[in-house]
Amino acid sequence: MSVVKVIMNFNKKLNVSKMIKFLFKILLFSGVPVASLIAVFLIENGYSDFYYQRFTTGKQSSLIIGDSKAAQGIVPSILNENINSSKNVDFYNYSFTANNSPFGKYYSESVLNKVYNTSGNYFIVCVDIWAFLVSKDKPSDFIEKDGFISMVTNPNQNPNFLYMLFHFNRSFYDIILRNLDHSYFKLHDDGWLELKLPMDKVSIRDRHLEKLNSIKIQSESLIFSESRFNEFSMLVNNLNELGKVFLVKLPVSDSVMQYEDKIYPDLERRIQEFSLNSNIQYFEFDSISSNYVYTDGLHLSKDSSIEFTSLLSIILKPYVE
Repeated sequence: MSVVKVIMNFNKKLNVSKMIKFLFKILLFSGVPVASLIAVFLIENGYSDFYYQRFTTGKQSSLIIGDSKAAQGIVPSILNENINSSKNVDFYNYSFTANNSPFGKYYSESVLNKVYNTSGNYFIVCVDIWAFLVSKDKPSDFIEKDGFISMVTNPNQNPNFLYMLFHFNRSFYDIILRNLDHSYFKLHDDGWLELKLPMDKVSIRDRHLEKLNSIKIQSESLIFSESRFNEFSMLVNNLNELGKVFLVKLPVSDSVMQYEDKIYPDLERRIQEFSLNSNIQYFEFDSISSNYVYTDGLHLSKDSSIEFTSLLSIILKPYVE
C-alpha cells in the first residue's frame, strides 16, 4: 500500500511522460554495470585464469581427464590433427589440478556433465598418484568438495557467472590487463594450458629442487585412498559405456618418479590389473621419461608436451580407426 502512495505522490510532481523517462533512465543506468561485467567476462580468452574457459565451451565428444600433468602435458589440437580419422575425433582437455580434479564423485559428475551422453566418444584418463591421495588426518574429507569442480554445476555456459563471481581469484580488471599482456600463460581453445616460463638451466634446476621439496613435504601428509580408486574405477566404467577409454600415465623426471613410487608402490600393479580386467588399453611411459624436458620435474615443458602428444597420437590412432 505504501508503494502506491509513493507513486501517487510522484505523479503529482511529474506528468506521466516525464515519469516514464525517469524510470527508463533508472533502468538504463542500473543495467550498465551488469552489461559491462558481462562484456568483461566475454573477453576473457585464456590469459587471466587457468580454468575459466573450460567452463564456457559447451559439451564435448571426447575428453582428456586428469590433473595438472595432463592439463599441461597433452595438446588436443595435435591429437586431433594427427589422428585425423574418419570418425572425426575431437579431443578437449578437461584436466585441472590434483587439488581441484582428483578422482572423486565431484570431478566425475563434472566430467559426465561436460560430455555428450552418446556413444562413439573417446576418453584419455590420465593416471597419476596425486589424484588418488587424501589427507592422513582427514582421509574421508575430499579437498575438492568446496571448490569450483563441485560448485560449478553447469560447465557449459558462456559467460559462466557462477565461476566468475565465486571462483575467479583476481580482480576483474586483470581480465582486461592480461588481454594486453600475454607473457604469463595461455589456456588454449582446446583446453591445453601452456605455461610461459623461463627454460634456462638455472630456472629449471631451481623449480625442480623446489618441486622435490614440495613433494617430500606433501607425501608425508597424504595417503592413498581406496575411495578415490573406487571413484576412478566407476568413472572409467561409466565413460566406457559412452565410447572408448584409454588410460595414460604421463612421464615425469627420474627424481620425481622415485618419490611418487614410494607413496604407494602398488599403484602400477593395480592399474595394470584394472585395465586388463576392464579390457581397456593402458599406456605408461616411464622407460622413456628421460627423453623429455620438464618445467619442474613434474610437468612437461611446452616443446616436450608437443613431442609427447605427437607420440601419443601415433599410439592411439590404430584404436580410433
